[in-house]
This record gives sequence, structure tokens and C-alpha cells, in this order.
Amino acid sequence: MTKTVKLDFGPGIIVREVAFHGDRWVVSAEGKGSRLCPGCGQASKSRHSWRVRRLQELPLQAVPAMVELLSGRWKCRNKQCTRTTFAEDWFCCKFISN
Repeated sequence: MTKTVKLDFGPGIIVREVAFHGDRWVVSAEGKGSRLCPGCGQASKSRHSWRVRRLQELPLQAVPAMVELLSGRWKCRNKQCTRTTFAEDWFCCKFISN
């Protein structure tokens, strides 16, 4: 029996690759589009840098898995805002089983 699991990371997050490495699944994803500054709420399209964030030991069909999220730091261009850079918000992952 085969079970299908769909991963939904939300709008603006794109799954780039799902591969079996060693004894686990590795899901690689990255974000696209504007992000809102938590200080002033202004949308930013100015990327500051990239960082890979890893969520480990997330079971996927009873097999250990790791989610690698290519996360951006963004520049806030609002001159009245106290923040100059901020990280993307990644806490939007949910699982849907068929």
C-alpha cells in the first residue's frame, strides 16, 4: 500500500527538491517574494543575505526527514523604522495526508 503525503509550506515558499540521502528524506525549499518588516510592517524586496535553516527528525511516512529552508534576511527601507534587517517568517508548514 502506498500513502501519499503532500507538503504545503504556504504562499511564497517553493519546494525545490525532495531526495533520499543516507537514511532520511531531505526536503529543500526556499522563499520568494516580499517580506514584511516586524518593526513597521513595510514590505521589503531588498534581500540582505541568505541562510539555510534545518528542521531535523521530522518523520515523513515513518522515515526520518530533514527540511532545509533557504531563508533570507531582508533590509527595511523605512527610514523611521528602528530595524535595519530582519529574517523571513518560516512558521507556516502544515502536512496534508491523502
